[in-house]
Amino acid sequence: MAPQLPRGLGGIWLTMDEINAPYHGARRTGLAPNTIYPQGAANDSSTQLAKWLIESGSGDAPLIDSIRGCPDHCKAKLRAPALAATSCRTQLVPVNYRQANKGSLSNLRAPPLSLDSFVVTAGLALNERESIYLVTGYAEQSDCVGTLKLTSCTLESATGEYDVDIRGNVAYLENAGNPTIIALANNTAVDHTWAAGHDGHPATLASVVGVASQRWEGFAMQYDEPGVAGLSHFTIGTAWSRFEYNSELECPSYRDPRPDVMQSLNSLMVRSAALAAAENASYAAFLESRMDEGLSFESSTTGYM
Repeated sequence: MAPQLPRGLGGIWLTMDEINAPYHGARRTGLAPNTIYPQGAANDSSTQLAKWLIESGSGDAPLIDSIRGCPDHCKAKLRAPALAATSCRTQLVPVNYRQANKGSLSNLRAPPLSLDSFVVTAGLALNERESIYLVTGYAEQSDCVGTLKLTSCTLESATGEYDVDIRGNVAYLENAGNPTIIALANNTAVDHTWAAGHDGHPATLASVVGVASQRWEGFAMQYDEPGVAGLSHFTIGTAWSRFEYNSELECPSYRDPRPDVMQSLNSLMVRSAALAAAENASYAAFLESRMDEGLSFESSTTGYM
């Protein structure tokens, strides 16, 4: 188990000028738009991450064969990659959805109500260091009037400590959404070299944020139907439905999605580290050179039965 994600083995990133394509799936991060591809990672990790997340729902599937030495049933602490929120900002926005939709919740020029009331979007930020930005929002309302709470966070690669429940060779993370942060990673400087085999710049966090975005994102992307005046289409995610309550009302309310999203993101960080470590000894030595000095893919911990 890698205690932090190895540098440059989590997909690729490109600027929009490099991809030479219309604005499509891009995230405005850093000083210029860019797009990310969660591919080209060690052991095709993005494909395995996506499959694992789909099969495990919110990311609760156990780790198999990552921890050895428990004869039956043990409790222990696991040091593994995590995301640390280094800055967060919360804004409360009064909303009146009846007024916004001019009395009609079916107004074609307005986003679907679920997207007015619920937001999850994440992306790769490329400044001097790689980081993940996460924006979540949810509305609590009565008779279509209430408050939208928006929270925007910068998440940095780190080493965290997780409580694990071990049963033989199977380990379950018990606090994936809120691990204890041990140290920030210092191996996340943005890599501007060109990886010819993958046609992009190596990224450390692209696989994690890319797979999580496919699972969680919910926001409106509006475009007009050519030749049809007044008609708009909206591309939306579906994650909002699991957070909805009072769904029988014309304007339902939502609960905060951030804890669930953070659980998925941290679970993906841990899973990425397990996939990276599942190679031969010579490959592990190569990966250790891409982590902070003194870190290893093998460590010992004391547990209790």
